[in-house]
Amino acid sequence: MPMSMSRTERLRHMHERRLLWKPVPHCNTCGRALTAVSDMGTAPCERCLTVAGEVVADTPALVAAAFQAASLDPDLLVEQTRTVPSIWDVRLRTGTVETRVVSSSARGQRGWAVLRLTPAFGADVEVYALASSAIAEAVRVVLAAVDTTARVVDVRTGRTLIVTAA
Repeated sequence: MPMSMSRTERLRHMHERRLLWKPVPHCNTCGRALTAVSDMGTAPCERCLTVAGEVVADTPALVAAAFQAASLDPDLLVEQTRTVPSIWDVRLRTGTVETRVVSSSARGQRGWAVLRLTPAFGADVEVYALASSAIAEAVRVVLAAVDTTARVVDVRTGRTLIVTAA
């Protein structure tokens, strides 16, 4: 029968495992965590690009279309999400997701962000300007078992995409 490890041994093992983890890249300008993997080093984040005017936030119609597409074919959504390299790829489990779109009251836009993801990696809420980024991250949150359900909300309309582990 194996002996249980002492607290010191468990901490040492945990520390050794953490040394193997890749560091989380951050935006050089604002410090926001970047989830997309790039061979070109760290690029500006979605927030900085939106504030600088280089990226325009998705319109409510584009967000609605993206939510509808995600709800029609969740298997394709998972497949597309897995094709884009991410720092969270090693945590993603095999499996599928279920999606549905619901309506709720609109919170109203405050600043550059038009979409809210809850929960997110290492945060209760993460904000986005592009539906594709927010939806892909919601799928990663569910597949990595951060939570069994992730919600992407359009703060202007209240329309919500719910991604659930299947």
